Amino acid sequence: MGDRDFDDAAALPWDLVDVVVPNEAEARALLQGALAGSERRTAGGLADALAVDLGVSVVVVTLGEAGCLAHFEGGTWRYPAEKAEAVDATGAGDAFMAAFAARLVGGAPVPDAIEAAQSAAAWAVRHPGGHEAMPGAAQVDRQAAGAAAGGGQRC
Repeated sequence: MGDRDFDDAAALPWDLVDVVVPNEAEARALLQGALAGSERRTAGGLADALAVDLGVSVVVVTLGEAGCLAHFEGGTWRYPAEKAEAVDATGAGDAFMAAFAARLVGGAPVPDAIEAAQSAAAWAVRHPGGHEAMPGAAQVDRQAAGAAAGGGQRC
């Protein structure tokens, strides 16, 4: 990212944002202009730092096959990814984000939205293609029902 990108990110109306879901590289980029040493922060530290620095109440840093870290309600939790035999990872992040947003908008608590999002991502990597591999609500529900509900562990 260049200096202009940092300026653009800093100019966003973060006070109007309730949820941000960057991957690890995006989280580091958002913090690079504001916090020295963001490259040395753990992913969990990134979630906490984003929540504080941006003033966003829910931050989920996605970590691909390692799952995600979520900062909400004043704490940070690690959610391991569902085990999946990957066929094609194209669109897994999009599937995660779509299911997460849909569940939150539907009134689900953050942990339930993360569970659905992880199930959607697991479904997507098991199928070839991008939009062709996007699960619908029924597939997400079936995938979540078949997954071991491990929940998050407080960091």
